[in-house]
Amino acid sequence: MLREHEVLLQDMNSSADSPRGAIAIGAVPTAIPVASRFAARLQSRYPGIVPVARSLPSAEIESGLESLEIDMGLGYTGRMRARQGRLEVVPRRRSGSCG
Repeated sequence: MLREHEVLLQDMNSSADSPRGAIAIGAVPTAIPVASRFAARLQSRYPGIVPVARSLPSAEIESGLESLEIDMGLGYTGRMRARQGRLEVVPRRRSGSCG
């Protein structure tokens, strides 16, 4: 209920032009530098966003996404358990740009 309350407050204080609120990013340890750069760019573009990058093992990223404890995960897709389509995998772009 607390998470739903927080999401509702974020929705009420946000607009399409100016999103506001926290975003939790879970990343395997080797992806923390990428997650940190992404978080910095996101906050630079949208100052109302408060990103937090957390180092987590792959299994905790999956469970965190399913339980809505984290909003985004960076990890190894080959290690994902079969979730019957509940999680979406988006491959990383190789161009080096995040925006």
